[in-house]
Amino acid sequence: MGLIGLAVFAVLALLAACLPRLLTDEFKAWVPWLVEKMISRAVNRAPPHYRQRLAEEWRSHANETPGSLGKLWFCSWLPWASGTLIREAPHAAAEVDNLGEPTEEEILASIRRVIAEAEETERLGQESAATWMGADAGAWPPVCNLSTDGRHRVLGVALHFSTVYGGKTFQGYCEICRKWVDTGDYPD
Repeated sequence: MGLIGLAVFAVLALLAACLPRLLTDEFKAWVPWLVEKMISRAVNRAPPHYRQRLAEEWRSHANETPGSLGKLWFCSWLPWASGTLIREAPHAAAEVDNLGEPTEEEILASIRRVIAEAEETERLGQESAATWMGADAGAWPPVCNLSTDGRHRVLGVALHFSTVYGGKTFQGYCEICRKWVDTGDYPD
């Protein structure tokens, strides 16, 4: 009886040593199939006009996700994403149907909105600089330090560490030379 028990124990030990490896290999072999099925099912639930793009994007994202569990975790959220798109589809479809050539009034309104946003950005930059520089901020925005004629201006400045002047100086984007410039102005 001792020899039979030893043989049974040896076989069980061999199975215990081989079975986890066999199961993990089997799991890794099935993950690509399972990921593809999960993506296909989620894509089929999405609104028709999104399906082709979503299939491409989700497959690409799943391929870039490292690890088998990471891929399955990503794919487990796809039904929720499809459901969200289904709920929003009537609104999106209405917006797509209303697209077309903009009218002259829509173009002008868009231009006015962009100009207003730019003016607001400039105003906020001036207020920010005046706050940092104190009451004697002078003419703002400052003259660009890359300029020789004094016409270049920096809008929407912020404090950043200066490699040129050392310490924090006001820096921003020059509207004329289209470069990030260091004004050389220190906050008080």
